[in-house]
Amino acid sequence: MQADQQKIICASAAVESGGTGFRFNLISNEQSLPAFVIRFEGVAYAYLNRCAHLMLQLDWDDGEYYDADGEYIICSNHGALFEPNTGLCVNGPCYGASLASVAVQESEANIVLADERFELDRQEG
Repeated sequence: MQADQQKIICASAAVESGGTGFRFNLISNEQSLPAFVIRFEGVAYAYLNRCAHLMLQLDWDDGEYYDADGEYIICSNHGALFEPNTGLCVNGPCYGASLASVAVQESEANIVLADERFELDRQEG
């Protein structure tokens, strides 16, 4: 379906549990917002790519969101740790705050945007 094609973020196989995430951009109120999708314990989760502390992007290296143990999302700027499945900060300057989640689902071997608040930004650069 054409509408479903417009909501595909990436292939499911592009995101492995505890591995590199996939960066993408969303549009909300005519503003482009960086976001990412990761996999944790086999399930895909997506968040806006901004720390709950200072709204800086979380990854220094594109797609590197996990700490060294692959247990938490880590902010490369402050070292804040977030639960991958909830986005809740469990350690760091934004303790108790959460990352802004983006609803996704898996369909036909793809990770698909399922959040009506956003559209995918397909523009390069």
